[in-house]
Amino acid sequence: MGGGDLNLKKSWHPQTLRNVEKVWKAEQKHEAERKKIEELQRELREERAREEMQRYAEDVGAVNLLMADFTVTAKVVVQVQAPPADIFMQESQCQIPTS
Repeated sequence: MGGGDLNLKKSWHPQTLRNVEKVWKAEQKHEAERKKIEELQRELREERAREEMQRYAEDVGAVNLLMADFTVTAKVVVQVQAPPADIFMQESQCQIPTS
């Protein structure tokens, strides 16, 4: 008698567990890539809309051009504060004991 479907023992058969798993993984990868592309497109649309509103506000005069430049550069500039001067004074007054 027959021992089942001989095609399931073939590596090329589409219903083998290995091939079903490969197809599933490929579909998952494709879906993740599609979602990533959609997210990037959404962000691009939002950024373009924001820039368009900014240009419109500048054209109308609702926003000062200097203020608009400040908001853009404020994101880039990092302020670094110098340490207080008394730290240097304390270090210079320290005596290193000699034995």
